[in-house]
Amino acid sequence: MFQWLQSLDTLGIVFVCLALPASVILLIQIIMTLVGMGGGGDADFDGDADFGGDAEPDGVFGDDDPAMPDADSFNGGGALNLFSFRGIIAFFVTFGWVGLAVESSGSPAWVSLLVGFAAGVLMMFAVALLLRALFRLQSDGTVNPRNAVGVSGTVYLTIPAKRGGKGKVNLLVQGAYREFDAVTDSEEPIKTGAEVTVRAVTGGDTLVVMPRN
Repeated sequence: MFQWLQSLDTLGIVFVCLALPASVILLIQIIMTLVGMGGGGDADFDGDADFGGDAEPDGVFGDDDPAMPDADSFNGGGALNLFSFRGIIAFFVTFGWVGLAVESSGSPAWVSLLVGFAAGVLMMFAVALLLRALFRLQSDGTVNPRNAVGVSGTVYLTIPAKRGGKGKVNLLVQGAYREFDAVTDSEEPIKTGAEVTVRAVTGGDTLVVMPRN
């Protein structure tokens, strides 16, 4: 591996430095997705880390319920969002490896950069289309938040006290683990990891929860 890196020129090393970390993250995303789907649990792609830079933990192909796209990967299932975390990772994976392949074939640097960039952008479009399709499938899956009433789950993002803001909870509804926005009438915030029970639904799809006794 080290000898191979030494054989590369500066541009080739740049391509590898971009592609290799992105590929590792992509592999982790895929593994966590498979673990989450196969185990029936809520395997979270990124834990509570904010890789997406949007001040909310991302869930890797994740978002969040691991089998579903994250909330920043689509805009209501309508317009494409190319710059989701998954789209950016896909761009760097494709840009790096395609650029390296073209550069290794003896093409000029500008050709390698151009082809790699074009391939990365195309991959971003493909990921955005896939995530939008997944979201629409989820939306068409007749998931009724009211079926969550009485169900117990786990807090994913801290829920502010007295409906001072929204947090997120993960719970099993209609045979699958799903993530919902949640508020509480509790006098104290409900911290991440706490067990809660759904008491009602407000605002169409926001759950009203209380700490589980």
